[in-house]
Amino acid sequence: MKVHTLFGLTLQMLLALPAHAAMPDLTIVAPQGLQACSSDNPMREGLKVMANAAASTLAGCFQSAETIEVHDDAKSITVPRARADALFIKGNNDYRFTRDDFESLKATIKSQWAHYAPKDGKQSKKHQERVNALLADISQAQHLPTAQVQALDAPILVKFDESVPDRYIVTSIRKRTIRVGTDSYTAVAVESAAIVYKSGALVRLDFSRHLVQQSDIDSAMQSEGAWVDQVSAGSSGQASE
Repeated sequence: MKVHTLFGLTLQMLLALPAHAAMPDLTIVAPQGLQACSSDNPMREGLKVMANAAASTLAGCFQSAETIEVHDDAKSITVPRARADALFIKGNNDYRFTRDDFESLKATIKSQWAHYAPKDGKQSKKHQERVNALLADISQAQHLPTAQVQALDAPILVKFDESVPDRYIVTSIRKRTIRVGTDSYTAVAVESAAIVYKSGALVRLDFSRHLVQQSDIDSAMQSEGAWVDQVSAGSSGQASE
């Protein structure tokens, strides 16, 4: 049987969590430097479909005005340098969760990352060498439109941060094939994914930045951290979607 997943969360896991209320009345602000996706943005529609398939509701779609040129075998495509999205997680077609639900979900996701280096936020020499090789390959691809960036058979874990109660943030480097309308391209990006437990709701916040240089890793982590702080500290109000 095919199992639908969204960023490591299986549909069965989400549906198994008890829930008892309507969609969260929370305002999802845009990450600093990003703006809301337009109503006809193809990325927005794709995210809605993906969220619905994984028992979630899209609560925000954002992208940067800054762009980057990416390549496939046939042409170049200009895309936002950074993008972000927010999801309200559902369970049994509802949105209300307990702190125990959050802790259970965090433990499950943490166990899925347990065998990836680095451990406890410490980057090993082998880990850094892998990142450096990837950056060198990406740099070459900027000048060779048909160059293939090295395959990432598994994500590179940068950090699993659970230092603040009622949230956790997983930052990794991933290679994905991304479709935008009729176009598709392969990109390597720094992805920070957070789950925030607020007002009885589970909110998923994802921030992605194309990896071009080492500083993009810290930039993505800082942007995600600041966004998580904003959402965690924010008040109730109409969601942005």
